[in-house]
Amino acid sequence: MSSGERYLLEIESPGGIARAVLVRHLAPITADRFYARLPMSGMAIRQAPGVFVFVEMEAEPEKAVRRMSRGDVGFVASRSAVIIALEDWSGYLIVTPLGRVEEGLETLERVRTGDTISFRKVVEDDALEAP
Repeated sequence: MSSGERYLLEIESPGGIARAVLVRHLAPITADRFYARLPMSGMAIRQAPGVFVFVEMEAEPEKAVRRMSRGDVGFVASRSAVIIALEDWSGYLIVTPLGRVEEGLETLERVRTGDTISFRKVVEDDALEAP
């Protein structure tokens, strides 16, 4: 995938840092809008099926789905919240799919309601450097 089709980001929580990729073709308008606003932070709510992070962003549902897999990242327009799925689910939420957590999902499993979660851009060169 070329860098024009995906955006790399870090998700920082009290438990550590996770890395995710936003896949632009899933919802190009919402992905571009979200990425352009980075860095941003929000309060987390831990509620099945995952972690909701309330952010300062508005968007209409785009290519919306009612199903997510563990590790998926999406945007819930009705709540102005990013959702990170911690379990597979289908049902009541209308979610704009954005991408996936590729590393460190376990750090997000330790998030508690009220924690602050931060999202920030990762420059491609930074993502390729050895730790």
